[in-house]
Amino acid sequence: MKKVLITLVMLVAASAWSAQAGNNLPFIKFGVKAGITSDQTKVDGGSLGTLFEDANTGYHVGAMVRVSAPLLPIYLQPEVLFTTTKFGEENLTASISHIDVPVLLGAGIGVGTTAKVRVNAGPVFNVNSTSKVNVAGARVESDELFIKSIGWTAGAGVDIFGVTIDFRYNGQFKDSEGEFVGAETAVKSQNWSVSVGYLF
Repeated sequence: MKKVLITLVMLVAASAWSAQAGNNLPFIKFGVKAGITSDQTKVDGGSLGTLFEDANTGYHVGAMVRVSAPLLPIYLQPEVLFTTTKFGEENLTASISHIDVPVLLGAGIGVGTTAKVRVNAGPVFNVNSTSKVNVAGARVESDELFIKSIGWTAGAGVDIFGVTIDFRYNGQFKDSEGEFVGAETAVKSQNWSVSVGYLF
């Protein structure tokens, strides 16, 4: 977690430096972003049945770098995002935090002189996951329950001056496997996210 926080601070500092640099790096922009996530995580607990069926809302914050191709409407955009979600039922609750690194390939078309419409997609690499699960008020060890495999994301967005607005659907290539209170589990995670950011 400390390494990730250091990385976020460095990206934010780079964003401020980019703003000071003006047009010295016309094809590279740094930015920050934040938003909400509607998470649908289902746990097949084997003999325990299906756990955590309801969708829940969380939030994410992070930083990004957009590298545009000269003379072409395409760009590469890696990001570092910290995401946290709390969900569950009356006697079974969970809190999940993870660091995601999406690497997006996108294309954009200008609309008038002030806006650009974009589409993008790419893999999402999970760097670190932590989870806390409580059953009837008691903490249960769950370090392996919500570990994510490599996922994917696809979506669309719009840029208005330096402001970016993105809508994305995020999923996993395969279910994550683990163990919960002695039962083998398979975790399937998918979510929608909406974010607002600023490119310097």
